[in-house]
Amino acid sequence: LKRVANLLGLELFGEQPFESLVGRLVCADTLLHTWDLANATGQDERLDPDAVSATVMVYGFGFDKLETSRLERLKSPVLVVSGAEDSGAVQAATGFLANMKTANRQCEMFIYPGVDHGYAQPLFNGGKNFSPEAVRATWVVIDDFLDSHLKR
Repeated sequence: LKRVANLLGLELFGEQPFESLVGRLVCADTLLHTWDLANATGQDERLDPDAVSATVMVYGFGFDKLETSRLERLKSPVLVVSGAEDSGAVQAATGFLANMKTANRQCEMFIYPGVDHGYAQPLFNGGKNFSPEAVRATWVVIDDFLDSHLKR
């Protein structure tokens, strides 16, 4: 991972104990792919709200359509991240933020200026949208958010 980060010119995670890094990566990866697999196979994809300490959503769509009653069940804060040129994701993030406010739930938004959809993915769209600077800034914001909200 460090070799890939160096290749891309990114210092993604900074200095931290190995257990901390693995815990963050495995937790996020397991949660995401468990939900994906359950969703794709028609199984129960609901998460126990008490088991989730924080949520980060990066340039997504459709979550602004969630009903307020569903958002009211959330017990943890949410960070929504998007590139400013990704109009659909910015619109979804803005709508979601308003819905979270209506549901009286904690939500933060980080919009990076001048970047479009897929800015953190060097292979997406032939690399045209990739921005190492935006990736660095996004990881700092995500790391700070998770650090302040994860249960220890």
